[in-house]
Amino acid sequence: DVIGYDLAANFELGKFFPDRWGIRLPFYGQLSNTTRTPEYDPYDLDVRVEEKLDNAESSFQRDSIRSAVQDVVKIKSFNLTNVGKQSTGRGKKPRPWDIENVSASYSYTETERSDPLVESDLQQAYTGGLDYQFSRQVNYLEPFKFIQARPLEIISKFNVNPLPNSFNFNTNLDREFTTTKYRFTGLEEKFSTFYIKRFAWDRNYDLQWDLTRSLNISYSATNRGV
Repeated sequence: DVIGYDLAANFELGKFFPDRWGIRLPFYGQLSNTTRTPEYDPYDLDVRVEEKLDNAESSFQRDSIRSAVQDVVKIKSFNLTNVGKQSTGRGKKPRPWDIENVSASYSYTETERSDPLVESDLQQAYTGGLDYQFSRQVNYLEPFKFIQARPLEIISKFNVNPLPNSFNFNTNLDREFTTTKYRFTGLEEKFSTFYIKRFAWDRNYDLQWDLTRSLNISYSATNRGV
């Protein structure tokens, strides 16, 4: 028998703030549970689970038997993605220090599993990120445009863009923590329980710059720490 439910919802929490603030706050949440119960006991393959439950001497023993034979997966998750502020000024010229250039994200996921071999497997994942994006309209300076003499025409076409077109930067922190405890090892808990810890930090950089109308450079870099 398989019994399960899965609930998921999306909300734009920014709607709770005045429109003139331009707040962007999308929220996603999930809650699910899937339980599989076999007809026959996974340890005594010729005995039905219902028979074993009927022969249990107490409700505690009955709950222990049911917990041991079932395969259960539970998931809890929520995230806030691309949280930030939208520009509300018409015709506003973007500036590098504007808060609208920055957005943030955060998520948490908890997955818990148990089956006839694993008493408990709990995985917790945390992810946080910050993103900065700035771009500007390119304006080329032509300091010698006033020169009209034909022999010096090539000089008059000289142009230069003194500032980069765009610059993007994002950083992400990813942390995972897993605890797994096995059944029937015959060992102390500290020997039957295993831990996995992982922490990663990623940084990404991207620069685009049209030095002149016909000469441009791009630079990108990725840094990863574990």
